[in-house]
Amino acid sequence: HWSAEWGRCLALPIIYNDERELDACEARWAEGLDHLLEEVSSGRVKDADQALALLSWKTNFYLHYQGRDHTQLQKRYGQLLTALAQVACPELCRPIPRRDFTSARPMRVAFVGSHLRRQTITKLFGGWITELDRSKFEVHAVNLSAHVETGSDDLKAACHYHDLGAMPPRRLIEAMAGCGFDVIIHLDVGMHFRTQATAAFRLAPTQCCSSPLYWTRH
Repeated sequence: HWSAEWGRCLALPIIYNDERELDACEARWAEGLDHLLEEVSSGRVKDADQALALLSWKTNFYLHYQGRDHTQLQKRYGQLLTALAQVACPELCRPIPRRDFTSARPMRVAFVGSHLRRQTITKLFGGWITELDRSKFEVHAVNLSAHVETGSDDLKAACHYHDLGAMPPRRLIEAMAGCGFDVIIHLDVGMHFRTQATAAFRLAPTQCCSSPLYWTRH
């Protein structure tokens, strides 16, 4: 049962009793990550829907609560997500050619997140959505949360708003791929499982995420 295996290998506490427990949990998490990466890379996960379910289930959010430099662990975790994406939907893992911007249509920029409401993410990055120069950019916001997003009225009024939170994962990534975005900026990668799934695929020629300094401090 791959979901159970994922949970066994990558579960972490939020609070640690002491540095010894933190060291043990970090080592166990790294060992579990290597195990899962080997299992997926060797072809044991063959079912596309199962691979997409793993991408859309648990994130590495609690790893950040250790307050350590996990650059190398994060890179290996990214390799695991990439390997799962190749199984889940290989046609959406290939680079997308950039569009010629000599045309009359402005660059289509999409801000994607699961916290587009009165929340820290919107406080930090909402100005990008509301203040980006409309003479140069066609601004979109993509909500990935299935919950009712109270406090998002200002964002909805300021841009083209896509509420895709109720879509199952495969329909979601296919819908985003069909939007023709030139740039996708993920606002909360690592915080929510649906953002993890969408960020694993090539859904626009250029894809970015918000400042890694925030994740280091969180």
